[in-house]
Amino acid sequence: MKRNRDYSELVQDWRVTMKIPDFIWLAFVLGLASPSAFAIVVNFSFEGTVDFDNGGNIFGLVVGEQVTVSGTFDDVLTGNGSEQVFYGQGTGNTLVIVVGDITYDETDDVLFSTGAPTLLFGDGLFTDFSFNTNPDPIFQSGAQGFAGFEGLPTPLATLGGDWDVGSFNKTPVAVPVPTATWLFGSALGFLGWNRRKLVRGSSNSRKNKPNRL
Repeated sequence: MKRNRDYSELVQDWRVTMKIPDFIWLAFVLGLASPSAFAIVVNFSFEGTVDFDNGGNIFGLVVGEQVTVSGTFDDVLTGNGSEQVFYGQGTGNTLVIVVGDITYDETDDVLFSTGAPTLLFGDGLFTDFSFNTNPDPIFQSGAQGFAGFEGLPTPLATLGGDWDVGSFNKTPVAVPVPTATWLFGSALGFLGWNRRKLVRGSSNSRKNKPNRL
């Protein structure tokens, strides 16, 4: 007998011993051999300028200062017609709004559970930002402008301004999706199920086998 066996023979023996179906083995090999897939995520930012303040608002902003918005979203835009990017629960998109001394994120929108806030686009160009908080201080965005309110239950406007839609900047980033990882995990999961099935089948066979006298 040879002391050193061919690698392919060892692999074949291992497959037979483990009872691995051909399609699972193929998924495993292709998964390890395939390069990672890539998803495109967009980093973005834009800003607006304060054109009204009440001379002592809770945001700490005065006329001429900036409000900034930045974040990420999956690149789902086609560049055709009116489109929206949603930041609601489950989308995985994120954003941060810096209004002077106060910072908001997508979860602060009163309609976060139903899809808001949203970025609006027309033929691929940024046109507006829809956002609305409820807790004091309130910050609202829409119609290419923004406003801040203070003093519940009867809030008063203490801040206002306009978005500079031309300042919108986006940078697509390729994020690797490890194809091999999920293929290998799926193969192992099926392998575990298949082996349990074989074990149960073997046990039942022994139970049903008649005893010889």
